[in-house]
Parts: sequence; C-alpha cells; structure tokens
Amino acid sequence: MRSGAPGCSFATHQICYNGREMAVLNRIGKVRKRSHALVTFDQDRIFHALRRAADSVGGFAQDYLPGVNDRIFAAGGTDDGIAEMLSDLVVVCLNADARHLVTNFPPTVEEIQDGVLHVLTSNGFTTVADSYTCFRWGHHWVRQGAIREAQFVVNGYLAEFMEPLLARNHKHECDTVEGLNEIVRRERLGSLIEEALDRFESWLDDAARDIIARTNRGDEIRMIWISGPSSSGKTTATVKLTDRLRREGLEFLMLNLDDYFWSLIEHPTDWIDDRNYETP
Repeated sequence: MRSGAPGCSFATHQICYNGREMAVLNRIGKVRKRSHALVTFDQDRIFHALRRAADSVGGFAQDYLPGVNDRIFAAGGTDDGIAEMLSDLVVVCLNADARHLVTNFPPTVEEIQDGVLHVLTSNGFTTVADSYTCFRWGHHWVRQGAIREAQFVVNGYLAEFMEPLLARNHKHECDTVEGLNEIVRRERLGSLIEEALDRFESWLDDAARDIIARTNRGDEIRMIWISGPSSSGKTTATVKLTDRLRREGLEFLMLNLDDYFWSLIEHPTDWIDDRNYETP
C-alpha cells in the first residue's frame, strides 16, 4: 500500500518480505516524456507494464528459477504480488541514481524502461524481459511510422498455435533440458523425433491443401513467403512444400534467402549498432 501526505515530494510503499514489512521510499516526483514534457511519476504504470508482459507469455511462472528468484515468488505469491515487488525494485534502482532526485533532471521514459529490463534480467525473468522488449520496440516503430498500430502483433506469441505445442511437450516430458536428457538416457529419442516429423509433414500437407484450394477458387497466387527465425527449418519447409505443389501441377521458383549474407566487415548494422542478419 502506497502512502504520502498531500504536497509531499516522496511516497512510501509498504511491502511484505518473508513476513516482515519493508518500506520502499520514492523521492522521484516527475518523469520526462519523449516530448520533453514533465508528468507525474506513477509507479502503477510500471506495475501494469510488467503484468502485461508477464500475461502475454503465460505468467511469471515461466521464469521460475530456484536459487535465483524463488524468494521473489515466495514473497510475491501471485502474479500481481510479483509485479508489485519488481516495480518496487525498479523504483529503488531509479532512486539510487542521484541525478533523478534533482527537480530539473527527472528520469526519462527510456531510462525507466531500461530500469525495468535491468530488474527483470537481473532476477532471472528473461522470458518476461523479452516480451517487454517486444512491446517497447513495437510501440517505437508505431510512433516512428514504420508500422501501423494494426500491424503491431505485440510479442508475436501466437497462443492458439503455441499452447497446443506446449501441451504436447509437457505430455511427452520434453519441455525441459532435463526431460530431453532423460529421454536420451532411456533411448526414446528416435520415437520422439519420428513423431515430431510426422506432425511436421502433416502441417505441410495442410498448407499445400490450403494453397491448392485457393487456386481452385480462382486466386492468382504469385508468391508464397515462409518466414521464421534462424535455423527454424524455413529452407526444408520450402523444399517440401514446393515438391507437394509441383505434384499438383503448380510450379514455383524457390528463392533461398540464405544466400544474401555479406562478409562480416561489410554487413550493415541496425539502430543499436548490432548486425541484423534477418533482413535482406
């Protein structure tokens, strides 16, 4: 529960840790927006951003690490409680920078977002941090006009597609490295791979049927895109799909974008001076 008398330039936030009440003192009153306007600092915005990021990946439990963040889980209890504790840690980090306590030098929105990522990654919440980063840069691209709001797909996690896969992995006990190691020890890896390949071939059959159905309806399909991260099987899927379509009388020329890489010294960098190998 936050408290602060009217007119005070600071507020305290009571949290419970291992059964003890602790007060987080915040002396930051303002935030500098990207327009350079000053607005009132509101910790609730940090809390809700953390909850959105966690909710989009199935909750903070995705990042539970015994010996790393188990005390945060024990103290926070629920996702609300964990988000509250993490937002408190962000406030602590912000107040630790003496610059932010000077009226004319409040933290910027970007500095607060950097602080959120620092707290998440420092406490083992890497999945939630990745989701938060996707939200952050997606909104940046919308503001810059690079994409429309309707094109912003949040963190790209397609729950209707991913949840059945996760359920399958849990069922086959291959959802963790420890589980995979145990499968190898029991000499069950071959059957697991065969089952996965059968599912892959079935998906390709479905994709080919969808394309054939569209052409039969009169759609003029001139290009098919297969996209995904590095080493996700794009080339293999393209070859297999092209073979299926060829058997149905459709001819496609495969353009393999693995061939566009430049030598390292010539390769262009992106906005954070990192080499972007995903964009032709």
